[in-house]
Amino acid sequence: MRSIVNILLVSVLLAVAAPAQQRTGYGEVSLNNVRARAGTADYHAELMVLPRGYPVRIVGFEGDWARVQLPGGILAYVHKGRRGHPYVKEASPGRGLVVVNDLMLRPKPTTDWPAMGKLKPNQEITLLGSEGKDWFRILAPKDQVAYIWKDYVKVSADQKRAQALFEAKAAEVRAGRLQAGELSRKGLVREERRKRLLERLATTDQAMEKVLTSSDGLPDLGALERLRGQYRDIASAAVADADLRAEAERKASYVQGKIDVVQKLAKAERKVDELAAKEASSRREYEESLSRFRRKKEKTAKTSEDRGAGRFLRYGIGVVRRDVLNSISGEPAYILSKASEDRYLLTSLRYDLSEYLGREIGITKWKMLTPPTTDELRRVQVTRLEILD
Repeated sequence: MRSIVNILLVSVLLAVAAPAQQRTGYGEVSLNNVRARAGTADYHAELMVLPRGYPVRIVGFEGDWARVQLPGGILAYVHKGRRGHPYVKEASPGRGLVVVNDLMLRPKPTTDWPAMGKLKPNQEITLLGSEGKDWFRILAPKDQVAYIWKDYVKVSADQKRAQALFEAKAAEVRAGRLQAGELSRKGLVREERRKRLLERLATTDQAMEKVLTSSDGLPDLGALERLRGQYRDIASAAVADADLRAEAERKASYVQGKIDVVQKLAKAERKVDELAAKEASSRREYEESLSRFRRKKEKTAKTSEDRGAGRFLRYGIGVVRRDVLNSISGEPAYILSKASEDRYLLTSLRYDLSEYLGREIGITKWKMLTPPTTDELRRVQVTRLEILD
C-alpha cells in the first residue's frame, strides 16, 4: 500500500515540475524595446529593437530563446570579396548570385560579430546596397531567423488574424527596404518597367487574336503590319530583359509569317481575278468576232443569192441535209436549207444527193413537182446544180 502511495506522489511531483509546452505559430512581442538578436546569447549582435505588439512568427525554441521570423526579412551583410575574386556576382540591379562556398552571413558589416549563417554557391540574394567599399547590405534568406528571449513573445489565440497582420507588415517592411536601397531601388525600377512591357505585350496579344479571328477572309494586312511594329518596339524596349525580348521577337516573327502568307494569298487572288477578267475579255472578243463573221457570212450569202438570182432557182441556194421524217419509209429524202430555213424538198434523177450532204449548192435547172399554192414544203426535181462552197 505504501509503495502505491509513493508512486502516485512521485507522479504528481513530476507533473508539477514539468514545464508548460512551448507553442509555435504567429504571435507578437509582449513588451516594449525587445531586442531581436542574431544568436542565443547577449554577445550576439542586435538586429532590431521591437515595440510591444510587433508581429512575429515563432518557429521554435532553443533553451530560453524563441526562434522567430521577422516580417519583411532580416537585414544582413556579406563581404564583396577580394580584388579579382568576388564573392557575389551582381546578376542584375538588386539581384546577386553567390559564387563561393560558405559565404558568411553577418549581422553587421564587420567580422567582429559572430556569423548568422552561411550562404551556398549559386544561391540568389536580394542586394539592397553597399556598406562601405567591402560589404553588401542584403535581405537575408526567408528562412533566416532571429532570437528573442522566450518570455518576451507570445503566440496569438487567433492565428488567422495574426497571420494576416504578419503578412501585411512583411509587405510594408520589404517594400520600404527595397525602396531605400540604392541597388534594390534600381531593381524596382527595372521590375516596374518589365511590368509595363508585359502589359503592353498582353494588350498586343489580344489585338493579334482579334485581327486573326474577326474575319472569314484574309486578315487585314495593315493591322498585321502594325502588330509587327508593336512587337518589335517591345523587343527594343526590353533590351535588358533577355527572356521578354526573345518572347516579343518570337511573336514579331510569327506575325511576319502571317504577313507573308496574306501577301502571297492576296497576290494569288489578284492573279485569279486578272485571269478571270482576261477570260471574260477574250470571251467577249470571241463572241463579237463570231457575230461579225455571221453577219458577214449572211451578207455574203444574200449578195451571192441576189447576184445569182438570174441563174438559180429562186431560193434555190442552200445546204443539202437529210430529211429524217420523210426518210422513215426507207427511201432517203433531202432538203435544201438556208440559215436554218427549209426551202425545198429535193429529188433528182441525175444526181445522188447523198454526195452533197452538208454542201452548199445552187440549183440552175429544175422541175417543180408541186404547185406553189400548197402549204407543204414544195418538191423540186434537180436536173442541174452548182457547188458553191
